[in-house]
Amino acid sequence: MITDHLPLQAVISGHSPGSAKRNSHNTPFPLTPLIGREREVQGALSMLGTPEVRLLTVTGPGGVGKSRLALEVAIDAQRNFSDGCCYVELAYFTNPEQVALSIARALGLRMRGRELTTRLKNFLHEKHLLLLLDNFDQVPAAAPLLSELLSACPRLKFLVSSRAVLHMQGEFEFPVPPLSVPNLRHLPSPEALMLYSAVTLFVQRAQAISRDFRMTEENASTIAKICVRLDGLPLALELAVAHIKLLPPGQLLTHLKKPLDMLTRGGPDLPLRHQSLRDTIAWSYELLTTEEQRVFRQLSIFVGGCTLEAAEAVCAAPGEVSTPFIETIESLLDKSLLQQKKRKRDSSHLLMLTTIREYGLECLAASGEIESARLAHANYYLALAKLAEPMLSQGTWLEQLEQEHDNLSAALRWLLERKALEEALRLLGALRQFWFWRGCLNEGHRFLNDAFTIMREDNITVSPQVRAKAFYAAGSLAYWQADVEQARRFSEEGLVLSRQQGDTRGAALILRQLGIIEDNHGTHSTAADAFFEESLQLFRGVGDAGGTVIIQFTLGARAFFQGEFARVWEICNKSLATFRALGDTWHTAIALHLLGWTSYCRGAYATARRLSEESVALFRTLGNPGVAVEAMDILAYEMVALGEETAAASLLEEALVLAKQGEIREDVARTLCALGHLALRRGNMEQAREFYKQCLAGLIELWASARLTIKTKWIPACCLEGLGEIALGQGQAAWTIRLFAAAETLRISGTHLNPIGMEQPYYDDTLTRARSQFSKEVFAALWAEGLAMTPEEALAISGNEQADANPPVERTTTSVVSSPGILTTRQSEVLRLLAAGLTNRQIADRLVISPRTVNIHVNSIYKKLEITSRAAATRYAIEQGLG
Repeated sequence: MITDHLPLQAVISGHSPGSAKRNSHNTPFPLTPLIGREREVQGALSMLGTPEVRLLTVTGPGGVGKSRLALEVAIDAQRNFSDGCCYVELAYFTNPEQVALSIARALGLRMRGRELTTRLKNFLHEKHLLLLLDNFDQVPAAAPLLSELLSACPRLKFLVSSRAVLHMQGEFEFPVPPLSVPNLRHLPSPEALMLYSAVTLFVQRAQAISRDFRMTEENASTIAKICVRLDGLPLALELAVAHIKLLPPGQLLTHLKKPLDMLTRGGPDLPLRHQSLRDTIAWSYELLTTEEQRVFRQLSIFVGGCTLEAAEAVCAAPGEVSTPFIETIESLLDKSLLQQKKRKRDSSHLLMLTTIREYGLECLAASGEIESARLAHANYYLALAKLAEPMLSQGTWLEQLEQEHDNLSAALRWLLERKALEEALRLLGALRQFWFWRGCLNEGHRFLNDAFTIMREDNITVSPQVRAKAFYAAGSLAYWQADVEQARRFSEEGLVLSRQQGDTRGAALILRQLGIIEDNHGTHSTAADAFFEESLQLFRGVGDAGGTVIIQFTLGARAFFQGEFARVWEICNKSLATFRALGDTWHTAIALHLLGWTSYCRGAYATARRLSEESVALFRTLGNPGVAVEAMDILAYEMVALGEETAAASLLEEALVLAKQGEIREDVARTLCALGHLALRRGNMEQAREFYKQCLAGLIELWASARLTIKTKWIPACCLEGLGEIALGQGQAAWTIRLFAAAETLRISGTHLNPIGMEQPYYDDTLTRARSQFSKEVFAALWAEGLAMTPEEALAISGNEQADANPPVERTTTSVVSSPGILTTRQSEVLRLLAAGLTNRQIADRLVISPRTVNIHVNSIYKKLEITSRAAATRYAIEQGLG
């Protein structure tokens, strides 16, 4: 029976029937603004405004802000309903029969009896009303009531907040994501960080607690890390910022290493389940079935998510279960404890928020299942890596391993912690190409060194074949990190073991690697020839067509750096056809890259551009930052040659970003050199000088320690030649000659090929004009000084330190008094003044150079004379008649 029946708008608005107001006053008014949900609010409003959407379920994990968003949507939407909006809180109910009574009470109706649903249907039949049911996940069994009311009341709509979808006909789901967080690898300025809603929420709540709180240059990155650490969950951020009076951002971040222990300070106005982050997640966990709880715990073993196949392999129960595994996964997705992210090629990835995963790990440890779960996890990823290894060059498998990168690293860490070295080294050996192609050299090197250390210190036995492959991998990574001696040592150890085991293919691979090392760092090529020849014979002996063509291609690459372009074209074209037939994306891209580079060197710029564009496109699919950058650099030079300077600049900017993400310094240096070249051709001398300076500074350590490869010494050589051209344009012809001579030193010890940078016509014209300003004797003296220049001296003049650029000819022609071939003229002058007792500052003033340049000269003098003190330098100067 319905009593005290008034028109609905009067009941829910407090106004008489004549009132034009249609708002609901039973909807709670928010105490704080809604931050960062503009898109979600508009999206939900748009859906509610669609006639076919009559049941909109706002879903998401606990603490993501479903209720707050739904409330904001209801407040904005009620003006579109002639009978307004009615809010119904269900958080405190567990009996589905209480839902109808709660709706009636919220409407201001006194209803009793068993026919409550029928009476509600009669009352709401003609009403144009939005009913907001908050926290419906507490009473999911009441879903049929909603279906009955919707069927009986054509103008009624429901907006429901729930951690799980209702699985009703006509239901539209509206998942609520966490607030946006920045990418910690590429943090913007503090002002730009405020564009991320998680950061905005944190800062605004912190300022409400502490009036003096500000985001600054010093704490901005820490605040960003806090937001990322807490997944952008509004509840977690609110609980964390409650400590801001006591703990500044740096200390707060430290305490958040275990957020479930830290975030336990909810306000008195929050419900019990929101008093701590652990309680919020536990509330959802307790609503799961026993089988769902078990799978949820097992899934927490994955780092960064997993594929459905991985989840089933690791988490599916070995015995019979009552529910099919895929249904359990779907249920966890429906209940917002799992998320699904679409990947390329229609694949999907299952994800857990970090805080939810940590709760799962707690449950896994408490259940006693954690060790068995880790073992299953490690075994799965070892099998995956071994399966992927022979097919990584095809790109698809490389992409799959990249998606599983965090899991692979976690499996390796656990195997090393347990000192399961046989399995750990098997996994590391299988990942050799992955570490390189994904630019993770440091990570692979660190894991291998840790494994070798444990093996040595604990005297753990590992099978020879596994050790050989691990040494091969370690040698490969060391080579790409320019650690030549370690690369040789590891490769030689692997070769010995491979020969002992009769592993012909393994020996052939390592011989090729030794050939590459010797070819790039050796003093002669005969050793490299022998390694390549034996490798080729071994590959042919076992019928390995892929290995055979790779060796032949390697020989073609050697011909390139010897300037034998016709031979390169013939060999690489044949190799390219084979690589395409084998579906080898990696070597296809390499061959195209080399053919494009060859065409450029021969002046066929249009052909070069076409080949290089295809190469860059393939490298982008593989995702290797190193070789992709090299190919992009070469393509940029080809664009410059064709007059496409704007396109070249854009490509080089992209290349520089990729290069800085990688771990090979030569990539960054080569791109900076290319940018310097582009600036030089555009006439921007100062910008060119700065790029060249940065390039040389990045290579100075490798250059000074003779760790630059023979085939990359052209990078600093091109920079020096570019600086020489700039010097001539500024009337500093003497420095032009010195710099060109210093570049020649690098080319003599490396390759004479001038592959990119200063094209030959520019080189010849610049050197001819500089030579014309001096006599043959003066030119020879200047050239000799340049040949003897150290890397530090070259770097010193790469900036604006050429005030002494053209010393008087008389001084220039003065021979090195007593140490020809050891000290340059300038070094002899510095030594003479040093012996006279002048300080570095006084020497700088006397010679009109900077104190920094003097310091570099002094260090070079010490190194050349093998002395370590000013007193020793003074003695040497007096003995040689310089005092």
